Amino acid sequence: MARQGRFGRSTSGSQNLSSLIYSLLREERNDQEDTMIRSYRNNMRGGVSTNTFSSGGTTISATAASVYQWYLSQADLARQSGDNAGYNSLIQRAEEFRIASLGDQEALLSSAFNNSTSIDFSLFGGTGSGTLELGQFETLMTNLANNPSLTDADRSRIRLTLFTSQLTSTSGSLGREYDEGTKTADDLVKFYDKELERARAAGITTDSQLYQNILNARSKYIKAGEIDAANAKTKAVVDGIKDEQLAVAQALQKFLLPIFPKRFSSQSIVNALSATVTGDGSGFLNALGGAMQESGIRMSQLIYDAAAAAGYSQEQIATLLQSASTFSAEATRLAQLYPEQSKDLLAIARQLSQAAADGGFQSAGRGAAQKFQDAIAATGGTVGVSGTSDPYATVTALAEYAAEVGVIADDPTFNDANMADDAAMIAGGNLSLGSGDGSVKSVIDEILKTYPAYDKQNVMIALANLLSGSQAAWESKDALYTTIGRWVQNNGLDVGSLLSPIDPTIGGLTRGQVMQYAVEAEMARVVDADPNLVYVYRYDANTRTTGFRVSSVADVKNDTSYIPYTGSGKGKEIVYLQRINLKVSGGNSDASNVFLIALPGGEGTFGAGAAAGMDSNDYLEFNIGKSSVKLTLQDLQDIETFSGVSIFPPVVSPEDARDIVITPETYRALVGTGSSSPVTSWLYSESQRRGQAWFDSKFNATGGNLGSTGAIEALVASYVAKVTPLAQSRGESVDLSSIVSQVLTGDGITDKTGMLTNLILSQVDPIIYTGQERREWYAQFGGNGGRGGGIPEGVTPPWEAKPEPVAPPPPPSWDYNVYPQGRDYGNSANPFYTPKVTPPTFGPENLTPGVTGTGFDPGALPGYANPNQLSMPNLSAPMGSDFFFRKINTPQSSSGPTLINRPSKFSV
Repeated sequence: MARQGRFGRSTSGSQNLSSLIYSLLREERNDQEDTMIRSYRNNMRGGVSTNTFSSGGTTISATAASVYQWYLSQADLARQSGDNAGYNSLIQRAEEFRIASLGDQEALLSSAFNNSTSIDFSLFGGTGSGTLELGQFETLMTNLANNPSLTDADRSRIRLTLFTSQLTSTSGSLGREYDEGTKTADDLVKFYDKELERARAAGITTDSQLYQNILNARSKYIKAGEIDAANAKTKAVVDGIKDEQLAVAQALQKFLLPIFPKRFSSQSIVNALSATVTGDGSGFLNALGGAMQESGIRMSQLIYDAAAAAGYSQEQIATLLQSASTFSAEATRLAQLYPEQSKDLLAIARQLSQAAADGGFQSAGRGAAQKFQDAIAATGGTVGVSGTSDPYATVTALAEYAAEVGVIADDPTFNDANMADDAAMIAGGNLSLGSGDGSVKSVIDEILKTYPAYDKQNVMIALANLLSGSQAAWESKDALYTTIGRWVQNNGLDVGSLLSPIDPTIGGLTRGQVMQYAVEAEMARVVDADPNLVYVYRYDANTRTTGFRVSSVADVKNDTSYIPYTGSGKGKEIVYLQRINLKVSGGNSDASNVFLIALPGGEGTFGAGAAAGMDSNDYLEFNIGKSSVKLTLQDLQDIETFSGVSIFPPVVSPEDARDIVITPETYRALVGTGSSSPVTSWLYSESQRRGQAWFDSKFNATGGNLGSTGAIEALVASYVAKVTPLAQSRGESVDLSSIVSQVLTGDGITDKTGMLTNLILSQVDPIIYTGQERREWYAQFGGNGGRGGGIPEGVTPPWEAKPEPVAPPPPPSWDYNVYPQGRDYGNSANPFYTPKVTPPTFGPENLTPGVTGTGFDPGALPGYANPNQLSMPNLSAPMGSDFFFRKINTPQSSSGPTLINRPSKFSV
């Protein structure tokens, strides 16, 4: 029995122990709950699952699901332990937590979606972590809304959140697409129409702020659509402008590319202009405009240069400029409607318009420009090279050009062509430089005032060379050139403008060249006004060129190598050519009286460039015995062909540029005498074909001047005709020099060197034969004088005499020592005949100077009189009326019956 009692007590103790254990578990549960709720809240606040709690020896992440499950487990444990009150409490707390967690999840999802923060998807029964996409957000929120335990208010709130999130996301994306141009305003209007329907379906009232916001957004895009429609039209135009601009840029670059390196000295500019044209072409067009402005080069110049390089004809260039004009007009009209979009295109359009206007002026003025250039070239000048053209021809040509281009510049058609006014002003003598009135005279005076140590002539020459645009002049290290170059740049000259074409055809006239000739015209005025200065045309060893230079009168008068020359035939426009005494190459000996007369004009300039030798305008003058010969380059070539003897024209000596030389073989061929002479043989042969006049132009048996120095002979002859009657009417002891001086002065001519006066005096013959002189002349043929019985047959009294023809030369087969029979040579037999002597010689070389001869001219040398007139026929001539004989006294001779130091026509 005692044992039974003990068992009962044992049972009661067991129950007490269970109660103790449950009590302890309940206390542990309360502690776990506190930890679990804190971990859960931390996880939901941070959107993570890293905060945990322990249950039944297991560590668990505190999520809504795990916490809810913990409450259910604890409620079941309370029920099993008979704790009904605890069970009911835990079940109630579990439900309260579940409902509260739905709100926590909603809040976390909304925050994470709106803020694009990362969350742990395990908090919502998923895996992994990250930000929420709209689709994920909608799914999770929809799952929450479908929970049956939510109230209608909860569901309405979640649906509103979902709607707002969807609206915000989609409208934002569409708005960006609209801004980017991938969606239109109409697309957004349609979207907002659907959103309004969806809002109403979602129970959003039309008076709500959300609904009103949707309506406002829709209205915004309706207005934007209207603007877009207008902009679409504008965009089409703008796109067209950009396309056209790109096309123009690409076409211009392709057309102008070959001449960029020639027109722009900066390699960086050339590289920029040569780079591939990108975008709308504005980069290239702006770079081209900047390069032209910096270099002072006109678009018309670039177009003409490129066209010339491409071999375009003038007609093609004109068509190109017309296209430029049409394009410019269209671009200008477009720019009025769309100024901002067209500004780059308008800038190049203006350049092209200016090019077209310049081209129109250039086309109109091309005839005047080419006429001017032709006038320069006709005098041997090279356009743009200072000192190569006849200064007086330059003055005349420039004045004519100024008049013609001035008329064109005044034409309203060319009002837009700035070049027209510029060309007319410069040609008229205004350079627009310096602080004065801009005239050439003002510029020169200002330079000389600034730099008084410099010579005026040198300043003008340097200024002309610099303004011509000569690269050599601008690169010269000479102090004069660098000083004047710096002065003109500091006083208004844009160096790049010197090469701007006034006539941009190939080799056309440039702005700088007109400026150069304006300076040369002023130089001519200065030379004319100075009694101590004249122009000479001479060879300059320093430059190895023959050209016009300014020289002192004293130097010209003291140098017998100078002869007067005029290309125009005007006495006011005389320059002085320097006859060049040649040397024989291979030594220093002179080519005995062989002279090169290099005349202005022809195909080239002696000593310069590729055409450095003689041209068709130049000639050689030399003596064969006592006879003078003149041969052109063509003559030398013909003689070489005729004789087979090598004859080379003179050249600048390679050893010494001061010497002009011919080869020894050429020298011997030119001056050799006798039948072996290639020159005389050719002359005789050619005279049979070409006649007497041609022969007289090449050969003078008495060594007289053969002339051909421009129009000087005609000028002298005209003054001889004026002076002779004046001299014959003045009475005794007339001074011919004073008469000539008076006549020249009356015509405004200042004969600074006296050479023109001497040429006139040498040909004036004012002798008038009176009856007494006639009787004296006839008496020399009377019997008392032992000269026969009358005037020889064929002899004419000097007052009736006319120039006698010179016999044509004998053919090469003639024997120089045999007088030809059976041919009538008028009053002159073979002038080359000489009696045969031993040893034999040819021509008049064997005649003895100073020995009086016999025959018609007793002053003739022995053997050189006309053999037919050694005996005198009977005198038979009527006596004339009474005249008087004037004795001529010249400044160079003493008083007596002489005429310019020449013997009287007959001996009394």
